[in-house]
Amino acid sequence: ADITGGTKGIPGLPLIVTGAEPNFYLSLALMLGIGFALWYIGRTDLGRIFNAIRMDEDIIATAGLNTFKYKLLAFTFSALFASVGAVFYTHYIGSVSPSSVFAVTFLINIIVAALIGGQNTILGSIMGAYFITYLLEYLRPFEIFAGPQRYLLYGCIALGIYIYNTRGFYGIAQDIAKAIRKRRGTSEQYGQVTGST
Repeated sequence: ADITGGTKGIPGLPLIVTGAEPNFYLSLALMLGIGFALWYIGRTDLGRIFNAIRMDEDIIATAGLNTFKYKLLAFTFSALFASVGAVFYTHYIGSVSPSSVFAVTFLINIIVAALIGGQNTILGSIMGAYFITYLLEYLRPFEIFAGPQRYLLYGCIALGIYIYNTRGFYGIAQDIAKAIRKRRGTSEQYGQVTGST
């Protein structure tokens, strides 16, 4: 307790920036940087190996690749990018304690955001995180949702989205874009037909 503060944690950490707006731009820059790095890794041969192991590890092992090594590397990347987010979070709240970092609701937020945003997608996870954050902050002023009821509500919303489309927001956005492209292609084809007659 003399070194780490025990259950109270370590308060009064030095801040790089203060205020909501500077912290927003700092988090936005971190999000874009991490998103681009993950996108770049996904487009390399290493990213293709990660994806192949996710789909069928046995086939990759029979191809002569050490799947344990690549899974360990994937875990290392995951921990690296998660730690960048954790460092910013502790900077944002100005302290680090077990209750703030290891709270069950905090961990549930991360899991639900990735789930409803779209599994195995970078953009989907970003969309899910923004949705969850916006929903929780929007419900904050309402007394009926002052406590755990907020998490019950957004859990029901998240479940509904997942039942509607298992690929989450990313899958819904893909379906909308596909419908728009199909409608545009149909209208262009119809215009060409009527123009020729």
